[in-house]
Amino acid sequence: CNKAHPVDTKVKHRTGGRADVLAHLGAHQHKGRRCKRCGRILGVFTHDNLLRTAWRKGNPLIEVLKIAHSRFGADMTNTPSTDDIADAIAPQLYLISPPQIELSTFPALLGQMLDEVDVACFRLALASSDDDAIARAADACREVCHARDVAIVIEHHLLMVDKLGLDGVHLTDGARTIRHARKELGDDAIVGSNCAASRHDGLNAAEGGADYVCFGPCRDTGLGDGTLAEPDLFQWWSEMIEVPCVAEGGLDAATIRALAPISDFFAVGAEVWDAENPTEALKALHGAMI
Repeated sequence: CNKAHPVDTKVKHRTGGRADVLAHLGAHQHKGRRCKRCGRILGVFTHDNLLRTAWRKGNPLIEVLKIAHSRFGADMTNTPSTDDIADAIAPQLYLISPPQIELSTFPALLGQMLDEVDVACFRLALASSDDDAIARAADACREVCHARDVAIVIEHHLLMVDKLGLDGVHLTDGARTIRHARKELGDDAIVGSNCAASRHDGLNAAEGGADYVCFGPCRDTGLGDGTLAEPDLFQWWSEMIEVPCVAEGGLDAATIRALAPISDFFAVGAEVWDAENPTEALKALHGAMI
């Protein structure tokens, strides 16, 4: 369908083209919008990273507005304020599920967290190899997320995305399967990739069609081989590459505060699920971004 969706933030779903959010910045909202044709949440990772890059490079407000107008066709009848721009380019939270969930309680907890904290995307990352258990978990979490216009992606399981009505897939093999995933899922699905601390893999993933690239861990966790995604990687990426970068792994409030000016998203999982009160832990990490 080529019709604009009848919501404040207009979404055009084009056959054969990546979905863009054509946003009046004064009414900008971080969360995506659902396409009435395919049901996917669109525009989560694609709509404002160009503005973030321009702002970080020191362009004055008027230049950022010109970029928004030329890139997105935004309605500039009412000029947004500096606060509007700052809100539009602020980093966002990306919530990762625990490796195991209890279906009798987890959906309610997830709903509470999404109601109380602004989250852009949820990733279902279960350790299970039972396809039926994964499908039941995905169904439950999808209902919670889509009721709140939050995108939901699944880790690894490309074949489950369309079958379960999910918004995309998160890959963990750098750039190796990005092109295949994009071909299988189409241009409007979210396809993201974890590239550890490799600038090379990140660039290849971006060139292959990734909507976002994850780098991490960002702090020593005592796990893995000790390789860290250093701040200079995020600094370079944020200044040079339009595809959003996500900081993931070993995040705490101090690390988030340090990376907030140079990271587009913060993916948190164990950081909140291991806490006594996951909702309060998520609130605290969200507060560190501001």
